[in-house]
Amino acid sequence: MARDRGRNETPFEQVEQVLFEFTVGRPMAYDVTYKKLDPLGQHVWELKTVDVRLIGWFARKGCFVIVCAEMKRQLRQARLYRPLIDATVAFRASLDLDPPKEITGVRHHDVL
Repeated sequence: MARDRGRNETPFEQVEQVLFEFTVGRPMAYDVTYKKLDPLGQHVWELKTVDVRLIGWFARKGCFVIVCAEMKRQLRQARLYRPLIDATVAFRASLDLDPPKEITGVRHHDVL
């Protein structure tokens, strides 16, 4: 997707940057600009950029599995979080993983 007016980075570049920050262990909680990581319920989490929302779960501490991605403006207009959460839960349930399949904590130090 193209860069929105007033943005320095394309959505792809934003995702690339937040995944880099996650991988190298930079803070994912509240920072000066915006919240990067929030729990959504059902042990599903949202990793945020300015324009993109990445939806997934923590299979183990520090291991975030991304299932869905959506532009922030689409979620704001149509309130589409519920289908993304449901898709993530269904995908996780379909995997043959040893239990527990997800971390059940809701605080940043539970998952990072």
